[in-house]
Amino acid sequence: MVFRKKGSEEVDFDIEDVENYRGEPDLKYSQELLVMEQYRRCLKSGSQEMKKGSEEVKRDRIGNVMVVKINSDTRKEFGECVNTLKNLMIGDITADKISKVNIPNLYKELEELKEKYINLEEEDWKKIPEHIKRPGSPWADRWDHLPGTLNLEHYYGEKYLQGSVEVYRRILEEIGLLLYRMGYFRAERIT
Repeated sequence: MVFRKKGSEEVDFDIEDVENYRGEPDLKYSQELLVMEQYRRCLKSGSQEMKKGSEEVKRDRIGNVMVVKINSDTRKEFGECVNTLKNLMIGDITADKISKVNIPNLYKELEELKEKYINLEEEDWKKIPEHIKRPGSPWADRWDHLPGTLNLEHYYGEKYLQGSVEVYRRILEEIGLLLYRMGYFRAERIT
């Protein structure tokens, strides 16, 4: 590979053995530090009020939009924090006899909860008269539905998100027990 700077000589160098490249020797990678940082994020996210996301729009006197503030859905945020922690610890989870069984069972419970509300939404969709479902009707935009999916903006989607928070709390509890068994929590002497 050749790089040239105007008015300079030709510089030639080769890149060797990129697969076994290690960073600087004093730079340490700590799985424990990453896990504990993500666990702390999960605890912080889970200790908030679990509320639906929203948008705040402020207008001036003329009607121009001045500020749009988007508040995230803390229920989804908490679930994503727990999923990220689980992904960081997947090796530890599969190595532990207890967590290897319990955590996948909790994720199956989450899937079953989702399927339950998908089926309930499907049943309600079938009960709606055809003239309301027809494109162009004044109610059609409120009833967007794709078979086999759950609309998180509607009643059953809200119920699913509320129920999923409890399952994610149990998953976080199970991961906390795993961290305890692995010795991540150490007593610190405070003076």
